[in-house]
Amino acid sequence: METALRNFKIPLSRKGIWQAGLTLIIVFFCIFFVKHEGTELPLAFTKIQQTSFGLGLVALLVSLFYAVLNAGIYFCSFAAVNARVSLPLLVRVFLKRNLLSVFLPAGGVSSLAFFNNSILKQKVLPAQNSQATFLYVFASYASLLLIALPVIGLLTLRGNLSNNLLIAFSTLLVVAVGILILIITFFRRGRSYTFFVQRFPAAANLLEQIRNQTYQKSWLLGAVVASIGVELCGMAHLWIACWAIGHPATLEMIAFGYTIATLLYAVSPLFRGLGAVELSLTYVLVQYGIPKVAAVAITLYYRFFEFWLPLLFGLAAFLFQKNNLLLRILPAFLIFLLGLVNIISVLTPAIAERLTLLTHFLSSSTIFFSNYAVIGGGILLLFLSVYLFQGFRNAWIMALVLTIVSILGHIGKAIDYEEALFGLSVLIVLIYTRRHYTLKSDPKGIRHKGFLLTTGFCLLLIYGLVGFYWLDYRHFNQNFTWFTALTQFGKLLLLQNDRLFPQTLFARGFSVSLQTMELAWLTFLTYVLLRPVFNKTTHTHEDITRAKELLNQYGKSSLDYFKVYPDKQLFFNAANNAFVAYKVAGQYAVVLENPVLADEVIFSTVITEFEQFCHQNGWQAIYYRIDEKDLAAYTSLGKKHLFIGQEGIISLQNFTLEGAERKSLRNAIRKVSTAGYVSRTYLPPLKEGLIQRLKAVSEEWLKEFKKQESAFTQGVFNTAEIKQQVVITVEDAEEKMVAFINVIPDYSPQEGTYDLIRKTVDAPNGVLDFLLVQLIDYFKTQNLLFLNLGMAPLSGLNQPQNIPEKALQFAYNNLHQFSHLHGLRFFKEKFADTWTNKYLVYTHDLDLVQAPSVLTKVAHY
Repeated sequence: METALRNFKIPLSRKGIWQAGLTLIIVFFCIFFVKHEGTELPLAFTKIQQTSFGLGLVALLVSLFYAVLNAGIYFCSFAAVNARVSLPLLVRVFLKRNLLSVFLPAGGVSSLAFFNNSILKQKVLPAQNSQATFLYVFASYASLLLIALPVIGLLTLRGNLSNNLLIAFSTLLVVAVGILILIITFFRRGRSYTFFVQRFPAAANLLEQIRNQTYQKSWLLGAVVASIGVELCGMAHLWIACWAIGHPATLEMIAFGYTIATLLYAVSPLFRGLGAVELSLTYVLVQYGIPKVAAVAITLYYRFFEFWLPLLFGLAAFLFQKNNLLLRILPAFLIFLLGLVNIISVLTPAIAERLTLLTHFLSSSTIFFSNYAVIGGGILLLFLSVYLFQGFRNAWIMALVLTIVSILGHIGKAIDYEEALFGLSVLIVLIYTRRHYTLKSDPKGIRHKGFLLTTGFCLLLIYGLVGFYWLDYRHFNQNFTWFTALTQFGKLLLLQNDRLFPQTLFARGFSVSLQTMELAWLTFLTYVLLRPVFNKTTHTHEDITRAKELLNQYGKSSLDYFKVYPDKQLFFNAANNAFVAYKVAGQYAVVLENPVLADEVIFSTVITEFEQFCHQNGWQAIYYRIDEKDLAAYTSLGKKHLFIGQEGIISLQNFTLEGAERKSLRNAIRKVSTAGYVSRTYLPPLKEGLIQRLKAVSEEWLKEFKKQESAFTQGVFNTAEIKQQVVITVEDAEEKMVAFINVIPDYSPQEGTYDLIRKTVDAPNGVLDFLLVQLIDYFKTQNLLFLNLGMAPLSGLNQPQNIPEKALQFAYNNLHQFSHLHGLRFFKEKFADTWTNKYLVYTHDLDLVQAPSVLTKVAHY
């Protein structure tokens, strides 16, 4: 018998891999921009220092107006759904969200999930907040399309449409058209609606709210106008930048340059287009005849007021309130800046006097190594800023080490004390905020991947060394020794290949392949070090024994048996007199019903301890199949709930086959009996031959009825478990088994229940009805009072109280995908005389978006 919990092996999160990969792409653009414009950057900074203070003040005022206009989009969006929110509050919300968006994938959209509580306190309903958020996104993309379409059209007519711009605009257009089609099909409730409701019911709830809402068109138009004002502010920033650097621009150049920069900014997956925007805008300005140094200066001046200054405003917005989020954002922001400073510092020329002085104290190899350490640390710090924002402890440790390396490296490469002082200030902030980084990474995963990482690096090193050493002179116009091959390998690893000039196609292929593999290895290393604990089981045999002891003493639910099932993980409170049974899927810990408690008085304490444990591991807790009578306890903890179905109960004393309402049941039983089938009850321990017959019925049921084993709230066919259980079968005269049902422990007083009820393809009609009646008779002989039939999902929702429940009711009543649930309800209604409402308890509305897929994952065995 499998008495120990299984150790689950979760593959690397696709989300984490994509996030690391996208970060790598952005880092590449940043490095490429600095490297491409390396000689122009010092001259560009000199030009910026010589700009007019008056124009800088005007640009500052435009930046402030830019923030107010963005808040104006929010204001008009709320007004369009008959809600009023203070404009100053919306300015603060925008600035905070804008800052967070730098560190979030799809930042501009995903940041909208934050800081909703301050808005809801303005007597705004959650539904109105969701609707206004959607209108904000709609207005923002609509204004961009209104600005971009004429520009793109003119570029196309002139034949000047670049591939990068075409890709960016096409992506934006596809997203906009996709949203438009989704809305149209939703209103018409076509096939896309059916698919969307099935896969994303919570998101469909939002569209249902939008569909039923009456909007004030004047305010909706106002949101679009305010959004157009935002685009005009961006153009004004670019126009001011051109004048400040001394190159007045034409309207055409401003429109083209801004459109290209904003399109790349809009479709950028991370870091808001950093690097790609600078590179593309510089290219456009050069194409319009502006000298390269001036073009770089204009781009940097524009990006400071359009990108960096609003971020600083956002950082300042957190200073006006006391919360821990600032202490999470500030270090991530500073680490992000330090990474950029490191990269720029290495890729731009050093100050000659300092470098000459340094050579009197340090060898050239030490200076050389310091450069590598600084740029390598800079690349990793850009990665770490994303994970540091999420609160990972390993990210904090790595950031601390790399910051120290950066400080020493800046001194050791060219006595760059300015950068070193900035690194020192970052180090102080990291140390001060150390208590806010509690999320654990996966040490077990690191150990398991350690061999793979080490082996991969060794093979990579061998490939690089042997490749360089054995390549002919003609490939790179030089011969490599083992030392020079190792040096060149390190240069490629840190994107330093100034002196490597491939002369042949083979040499270029070798260089690119080596660098690609090095970057892939570095990305994988970073992700493995930072990935959270997605699912880790560390329970001992003593834990399982203690949990069963608590169940025997304090269990009171028909589902308690599954709380110590092999698919569950267990959390014990500090007093060790209560436990929570849960299973992890993604970033959610799904709890089965309530905790098992020694005393109801400690309920709140146990839930609080468990949620702190979840927070440390990067999980969000949701509670599945909570009874209606327990909702008050969760509500007092700030939880929300959603109706998910009803549980059927049979009163055994009152159950009878007499009466008109049981006629169909009597007929079904009579047909099975007349066909020569009888029931047999087998007591444990079951013999091996009987177990094999049960297994054959189970496997036929799975195969022929296209079922899959699922767990969490039910069991699977486990020979070791079923051997110790009472089983009732239906067999013919030749003892061929056609159906069975097994009895499992029910910890609810005076109640019995079952787990598996399965049949063969050739079983007679009504065999399950027959089987359940035999189970009722068996429980009566055991002097039990009730039989728990389990839950009928989504059924029994007669008076939905909110939009999510209305959407579930509509799906249950109208969608074909849920038709099988009607059959389950019909079967249980033949027997049940009492129905109990069951709920899903959660914390945030956004949890409902993930709930369907999360529940599907935890049910998988």
